Amino acid sequence: MITAWNPASVQVELSINESKNRELVAALDNLHLVHHETLGECADAMHSADAIEREESLAVEGTTRAIAVALGQQFGQYAIFEITPEE
Repeated sequence: MITAWNPASVQVELSINESKNRELVAALDNLHLVHHETLGECADAMHSADAIEREESLAVEGTTRAIAVALGQQFGQYAIFEITPEE
């Protein structure tokens, strides 16, 4: 999963996050990668013990780890989320 929301972990306005995610969709389309809209969630202990941060994200099929990491870096992300089959 990759997102373009809140680059460098700096919270920005919703309109900016939506624009950045559209840019990410365009980048994935240019690479001919299949992607699906999804919602990433994680605890946000910096604001409250009960807080949950939600970010619109994209689940990407059939890419390599190197491409996913490069896209994350291009869009200012400190991390991406990878699911691999059990060995």
